[in-house]
Amino acid sequence: MDEHDNTPIFTIWSHKEFAAIGCECRCGRKRYVMLWQDICKRDQGIKTLKQIKERLRCSSCGDKPAVVRLLRYDELAGWT
Repeated sequence: MDEHDNTPIFTIWSHKEFAAIGCECRCGRKRYVMLWQDICKRDQGIKTLKQIKERLRCSSCGDKPAVVRLLRYDELAGWT
């Protein structure tokens, strides 16, 4: 995922390889943020992956996620 850190979210999404950013918190919560629906449609698509990762927080405990990774379309089923 580090090779995509300085790539704008819209560019990552437009290649149609990745669908979402998966976040796993230390408290055990696993969630994902859809690249198009949750980021690009809210005029955040020009921000880089690194900028988005810095802003992510767990909705349960408020801490930064322990694991952040790009998810492919077929991997979404294992995340809520």
